Amino acid sequence: MTGAWVLIGEIFPLPIRSRGVGLSTASNWLWNCIIAVITPYLVGNGKGEADLKSRVFFLWGSLCTACFVYAYLLVPETKGLSLEQVDRMLEETTPRTSAKWVPHSTFAADMGLTEKGTLAPEIIEKVVSHTAHTNKADATSAV
Repeated sequence: MTGAWVLIGEIFPLPIRSRGVGLSTASNWLWNCIIAVITPYLVGNGKGEADLKSRVFFLWGSLCTACFVYAYLLVPETKGLSLEQVDRMLEETTPRTSAKWVPHSTFAADMGLTEKGTLAPEIIEKVVSHTAHTNKADATSAV
């Protein structure tokens, strides 16, 4: 059951992640409630009940088998990836080939950090030139 909670936290794109997790959680609770309500009628032997007794587990077992097939075929492998990398992987590959996908870069590298954990020289140059330009504009407007 924990696999479902991990999956919904990673599978939605960043812009809609909170809504997707909320709807998935609501759906999970709804289906848990439905199962809890119908199971007594499936196993009961009174009038109007299904009287499946222990055979109800074949129903639940077949549903679990269908879930296994779904997960095997349609759920991508996200092990060891950041959420940003998962988003990129979902754009570039299919669930069946996701285990072979290798990230092109890290989020830190995309933001301009080097392997040593310092800012790349071109980023520093942009910041310095922007700061110098801003300081000149402030000095001119203050006069």
